[in-house]
Amino acid sequence: MQSEDCQDWFNRKLAEFGDPGNGGISRTLSLDAAVQAVTLNKYSVNLTAAQMGVSQADRDEIANNYDSHHTSLNVANAVTNSGRTWLMPEAFWNNSLIPYNDRDLTGIIVHELFHVAGYGKAWESRIKSLSKEIQNNCSHAKGII
Repeated sequence: MQSEDCQDWFNRKLAEFGDPGNGGISRTLSLDAAVQAVTLNKYSVNLTAAQMGVSQADRDEIANNYDSHHTSLNVANAVTNSGRTWLMPEAFWNNSLIPYNDRDLTGIIVHELFHVAGYGKAWESRIKSLSKEIQNNCSHAKGII
């Protein structure tokens, strides 16, 4: 993820995307800035809002994103909320007995860094469409992003 190829690619994509149109929410302009701005956390359904250090409304939004996408093939691998990225348990699946369930953790994080950079839910399908490019430029893995 910290390779020059990944940084150059990510920064080019941010420039191509331009203004995220999110009502003035500031955005980062580089991969390095996004990495500096993010806090990575591991999500568990057993954590309370207080344990997570977020409001109950934010906790509910994170849980809803996870719970509403939970199937073996279409799971929310991560949710970004207020500069924090919550990595779901499935984001760490690797070398499973069912190879198509393996996840690309680096790719998942790079995907979420676009959200940290200011590109919210309205950009999800566009960011998701970058999965192969993320893998080619940043993670060099084959798992699900």
